[in-house]
Amino acid sequence: MRRARRARCVHRALRDDLHRRAGQPPRRGARRVRPRRRPAALHPRHRLRAEGQPAAGRRAPGLRRRAGDRARERGRHPPHGVREPVRPARPLSTAAAAVALLASSALVACSGSTPGVASPCGRTREAGLVGRWSTVAGSRADYTVAVNVAGVRTPAHVVGRTSAVSGSTDVVTTAKGLVARHARVRVDLRKLDSGNEQRDERLHDEGLDSNRFPFATFDATADVAVPAGARPCQTQIRGDLTLHGVTHAAAIPITIVLRQSRAQVSGVITFERSEFDVTLPKVAGIISVGQGVTMRFHLLLERARP
Repeated sequence: MRRARRARCVHRALRDDLHRRAGQPPRRGARRVRPRRRPAALHPRHRLRAEGQPAAGRRAPGLRRRAGDRARERGRHPPHGVREPVRPARPLSTAAAAVALLASSALVACSGSTPGVASPCGRTREAGLVGRWSTVAGSRADYTVAVNVAGVRTPAHVVGRTSAVSGSTDVVTTAKGLVARHARVRVDLRKLDSGNEQRDERLHDEGLDSNRFPFATFDATADVAVPAGARPCQTQIRGDLTLHGVTHAAAIPITIVLRQSRAQVSGVITFERSEFDVTLPKVAGIISVGQGVTMRFHLLLERARP
């Protein structure tokens, strides 16, 4: 079809050129007149629009379309930079809201608390828990720091772990119940392992200086209530955190799970490494370690036999 159209155009141009040279006006083909079609019946939607009434599923006349509406109606995403309009939530009917409220109240009344969520710690008076508690195998600690490249924070993180964790506490009886007193935790920094031997050596030699300061310790300065029951509970332990020869007061949120003669204590603390004079030079001049440090610990303690 394209070749035939091109041939007709060339033939018309040659013909007009011959007529021009002969002094005759160029010939034009007779214009075809197409017969008029009878107007079709209007679509109901168009008829309503012509009468000034909004069609079903359409906006009323006078309301402007928002950017992206046409694309969304056609099943495509709106253009880049155009935010999707947020549809307001449909309000619940009064009956549905009442049913939902009654159901939630019944669930709370039956369960008493949300399963799997730690609640505040209470106090127990069980005499069999009194004594010396010490860490056993399975205790661990780890740290997490962010990595910056050319001053820009990246999603990469470095995680170092160690199982060289020891600790102990004394459970004693008071007028208000049992409390854990003189709690102490010690982590051997020389055993930290991040999976990269060269990085660990640099951390030990230049950052933590673990040859001079081999341990990070936490000494509690306040008593901690011994919880009643075997459900997880949350409390806070206050004490002194010593790292790199620098000591700062700290309050660490912890979760305690007490089951018979074994206790699980886990917690997390976040601080700036500059607070403890921990400096790490850049690698290749562009890779550096962020200031924020997150330390986690998970302790398993057992009561010593009398």
